[in-house]
Amino acid sequence: MISLFPIEILQKIFSQLNINVLHNCLLVNRYWCATVVPLLWQKPFDFFDYHKVQIWNKGSNLTQVYVSCLSNESKNTLIQARVILPPQIFIKPTFDYASFLQCLDYILLFQATGVWIDENEKISHRKMTYRHYCVVEELCKLFLHHSSNLKYLKYDKSHALPIASDIGYIQLKYLPGAEICLSKLEGFCMMDFIPNEIIFTIAQVAHNLKEIKIEISCDNDDALATLFGSQQNLKSLIIYAEDYLPTIAEALRNRISKLKRIELNWEFSLPLDLFAESTELERFSAYQYSSIATRKIFEVFSNTKFKKLQKLHLITPKLFLDQISTLISNTEGSLIDLNIDYERAKGIKYCKEFIITIGKTCPNIRKLRIFVPDEVVPLLPSLLVSCTKLQNLEFLTGDSREESDIIITFNVSKYLPEMGKVLPPKLSNFFMSYNWVLTAESFREFLEYSEMRLEPGRKIDFNFGKELTIEHVEIVEEYGIKGILNIHPSTTLGKHLKFFRNQIEWRNIINNNQNNNYNRAYAQVEKLTGVSHEESFMVER
Repeated sequence: MISLFPIEILQKIFSQLNINVLHNCLLVNRYWCATVVPLLWQKPFDFFDYHKVQIWNKGSNLTQVYVSCLSNESKNTLIQARVILPPQIFIKPTFDYASFLQCLDYILLFQATGVWIDENEKISHRKMTYRHYCVVEELCKLFLHHSSNLKYLKYDKSHALPIASDIGYIQLKYLPGAEICLSKLEGFCMMDFIPNEIIFTIAQVAHNLKEIKIEISCDNDDALATLFGSQQNLKSLIIYAEDYLPTIAEALRNRISKLKRIELNWEFSLPLDLFAESTELERFSAYQYSSIATRKIFEVFSNTKFKKLQKLHLITPKLFLDQISTLISNTEGSLIDLNIDYERAKGIKYCKEFIITIGKTCPNIRKLRIFVPDEVVPLLPSLLVSCTKLQNLEFLTGDSREESDIIITFNVSKYLPEMGKVLPPKLSNFFMSYNWVLTAESFREFLEYSEMRLEPGRKIDFNFGKELTIEHVEIVEEYGIKGILNIHPSTTLGKHLKFFRNQIEWRNIINNNQNNNYNRAYAQVEKLTGVSHEESFMVER
């Protein structure tokens, strides 16, 4: 019966499936196959795993399929350029795969084409040749002239894999059909240096980009400012930059009213007051790794009412928590995902105010990841009383003081059961700060309350701090069997459970060896646990 569904409904269903399941759906029948193929070929470059060299076999196959989609005229052009074309290239493909393409990753296309050429020529020097350039140019002509679906253009970083030693950049604007195709682009990504001419080309023809994602590490500020200044409908801005960008900031000043997502990485490269007019903002993230933050940077931004803001991530060594509390209050309950991480804050008063503000103004919060000084831990139960919809909860390092490389621990045994009494029913993840310690009795009491609080079928992935005992591990196993703790091997707790037990057994055997015969003890540990002394030491560290 499902084959009788309209293709639009099937595509919506299939779009929720992962690639492996989609490949299986290809084999059900012709109707399903015709429905799935366009989905698989919308963003084929996204399926690359950059960390696995063997995936390049698929990259080579991908290039071969696209070359087979070329017209006879284009294939003859490649033959004249002395490109070796295998016989299967001349077999007409079942589908017009190039017409489905929505996201073109130029760098990956260039790399995969180099691998395909080298395989056909049975060489491995990986250097760019005229033949390589010709194939890429013909493929780009195919995509730009033939595909009406192209929405996203990426120039992602080259990766340490078998690739050509140089990247040849083709001026796409001058290819047949390019201006019409590029004018429909909705996204542009530049995560490495590319010639300014490429950026200027995009600025000239693509004026309705919804997303721009860039990494600025070279002298292309003016080109990017031109790109930003030409946009009419920008909704998502993601920037990786180490320096302040006044030229780009000025170009953006009248282009930010429709922004819904902002992400600043490495430094506060743009003044935050620039976004005070972005009242449609739904997601804001800033990751700043130095300590140049000042009250002036946050002042105007923190006093803006972002009533649609759902995600707020601020990760920086220094924050002014009274301003952050004001910013959170100004969201008026819209926040769903909050991540605030810092190393220094002035005054414990503001830390307490920060926790109280979250409890008062974030009733819809589902993901919460916050830095919690030790003095503020007593306030956490009252926080959980208010945030009843929490699903993911993570407390970061409470006290970062160190003495002779020994972390100052904080005992939360008094407070953890109190948190268990008011645990949000939908909680699935509870990660403690790494310097927190708790007794086995306190942990058991927390889980007893959790068993009463959690909705049926809900399990917690729990992450411990320090100083575990065999009693802790036994409690984990007991409540794992009960279905309160999630000890599946894919979870954090499941992954650590074996190591916890091995680490404890290693310590016990060594401590109980009265003759100090460490070699014999080490051998006994490895025999019982399957973990060597060196591996146990690494786990402990």
